[in-house]
Amino acid sequence: MLDAMQWAIFTAAFLAAGVEWVEAFTLVLAASVSTNRRSAIVGALLALAVLALLIVTLGVALVTLVPLEVLRFVIGFYCCCSASSG
Repeated sequence: MLDAMQWAIFTAAFLAAGVEWVEAFTLVLAASVSTNRRSAIVGALLALAVLALLIVTLGVALVTLVPLEVLRFVIGFYCCCSASSG
């Protein structure tokens, strides 16, 4: 069973993913309005396929070959750098 901290992390990650989904949907909607709907949908589906391929090929290898502390440091450093640049 999940404790309170795990539920908080899960909820935060779920809400962040929802925000990103809305942002992606907005981009596809803007592309479909400015060009045509078919090309926007095809582009979104191709992007989803590439993302799924990257997750399948690199996901397990990344977690098994790179220590978790290194992944946390790299991701945290990237988040700090990207947050301070905007």
